[in-house]
Amino acid sequence: MNLRTLALGAAAFVGLGIAANAQIVPGAVALPDSITGNRTLSADTVYQLVNTVKVGPGAVLTIQPGTLIYGNSNGVRSCLQIERDGKIYAQGTPTAPIVFTSAKPQGQRAAGDWGGVILLGKATINPAGGTATIEGGTNGIYGGTDDADSSGVMSYVRIEFGGLAFSVDNEINGLTFGGVGNRTKIDHIQCSYINDDSFEWFGGTVNCRNLIAYAGTDDDIDTDFGFRGRLQFIFAMRDATQSDLSASSTSEGFEADNDATGSLNTPNSRPIVSNATMVGAYDDTTTVITGQDFSRGGRLRRNTHYGIFNTVIAGWQAALGVEGNSTANDGNGLDDLIKGAAACPQPADFRVQNTVVTGLRAISEIRGIGGTAQADADNWFNCAGAGNVRAGNHSDAQLTAIRQADLHAPNPVPLATSPAVTNATSFADPLLAPANNFTFTNVSYRGAFDPTLSRNSQWDAVWSNYKPQTSTYVKHRSGWNLVGLANTPANASKDSVYRNAASSAFRFGAGYVASSTLTAGAGYFLKLSDNSIVEQKGTTVNLPVTVTVQAGWNLISTGASVPAPTDATHVTATGTTRPTSYFGFNNGYANATTLEPGKAYWVKCTAAGTLTFNP
Repeated sequence: MNLRTLALGAAAFVGLGIAANAQIVPGAVALPDSITGNRTLSADTVYQLVNTVKVGPGAVLTIQPGTLIYGNSNGVRSCLQIERDGKIYAQGTPTAPIVFTSAKPQGQRAAGDWGGVILLGKATINPAGGTATIEGGTNGIYGGTDDADSSGVMSYVRIEFGGLAFSVDNEINGLTFGGVGNRTKIDHIQCSYINDDSFEWFGGTVNCRNLIAYAGTDDDIDTDFGFRGRLQFIFAMRDATQSDLSASSTSEGFEADNDATGSLNTPNSRPIVSNATMVGAYDDTTTVITGQDFSRGGRLRRNTHYGIFNTVIAGWQAALGVEGNSTANDGNGLDDLIKGAAACPQPADFRVQNTVVTGLRAISEIRGIGGTAQADADNWFNCAGAGNVRAGNHSDAQLTAIRQADLHAPNPVPLATSPAVTNATSFADPLLAPANNFTFTNVSYRGAFDPTLSRNSQWDAVWSNYKPQTSTYVKHRSGWNLVGLANTPANASKDSVYRNAASSAFRFGAGYVASSTLTAGAGYFLKLSDNSIVEQKGTTVNLPVTVTVQAGWNLISTGASVPAPTDATHVTATGTTRPTSYFGFNNGYANATTLEPGKAYWVKCTAAGTLTFNP
């Protein structure tokens, strides 16, 4: 028997059964290292990327809505890589997103637990020869001559706790694009707690909408090697305890290069961004953060061209750093692009317009770095007609809730009096004209969120997760199930937890009673419309947990994993006798030797009282 077989047979941990002291998930289907044909992943099965999984040329990987895929943290290159001429169709929904996440249990998940997702295409890039090897050690080749290439579709997908470092300064990003073409469809993607860049584009022309870069380590949006795609509706927010502390990097919102040396290689990098909200770690202009290295909302350097429109940059040391070359007047650098009179009106290839900057620690919100004179950087940003606004503290920007205290429930929607609402946006610039299979959505506000909509109606509602460390994933079958709450709060709407519910939730007391609300400690009969992995969000339930019982049969849920619930160590009874058996339901009743979070169990008690479940 090999080591993997031994690991898969290890004792169950929590939720779906993560083996203690290992990251191999018992019961999960390990995806093969190479996918050469058509493969479909279904929502009724848990999968794991044990190693680097490559979808080869001509192969198609289809992932159904609601599918859960674990990474592997045992030191191998656990990631999913779509090769050139391979395809991925990962089309989740708002109520059933596709989730790539850490195999570690609640409370132990962290940035760098596994790798990430890599898309490689045949669009043009600017390294010599027109092709290159993607970073991360997966030996993937990208680049070509087809800017209209398609790598497939990714929609309503979450990628959590990626960025495993395979060597020094050689990590996989959350979602990496290498030479991806503009017929690829990318929208509604959240990368959370990534130990490198949340999103990075190496050349190519792919366009993206509705991206969330949450609590990453290095850069939120990193572009280089000739990337010329268009991005709209981006939300980034930083965790003040997590930044890039390597000697070769600092943490930025946007980081942009033409290439690693700042050459004049073509095609020149020229991303066009509209409606981003980039929130750094500083709550206001007096916040002091020690032991971390958060720098700029944008670091624009190495001969990149760029367009940023209708954006909010808040809570960084500085809003933007415009980093020119040290050699003056060589025609190779941002210093020459905005030198003197060239700064205003802003040049066609380097514009930041209708953008609000706020809550910045630095005296100079816009920094001239290297060969870029500070006066040139200021003149460029303040140029008449650019429409940029310096708003002071976070409170002046009047975004609802973007401080570190709001990290796990942010509300970046601007208030009615915010400068993101009251100052007109503009989509008249030629850089925002329809092109390359993309049309910007013309909206009247700055930033990523519509101030006329409620928080629960924004584009990140329902499918995103701003507290992935504590999510519990529970496997249920189509038809009737015994269910309960795995996470707090103590009460939750049945429909908010079980969006595929096909019946009322029935609680057992003197008889069965229909309920639209689930209460901690209680168990319910519930009919579900399909086989699925149900994600319960909230705060982890920790033992001990006390459940009130009546004489006779009870339907209970502990909310936490309880091993050996019949022995005196793990359960104590008050007013009744300690039970000798618990019955779960899965295609029939069976005696349960472990109580799992998110599931319910029948237990017979001799009298009314309480049962306390201990760790």
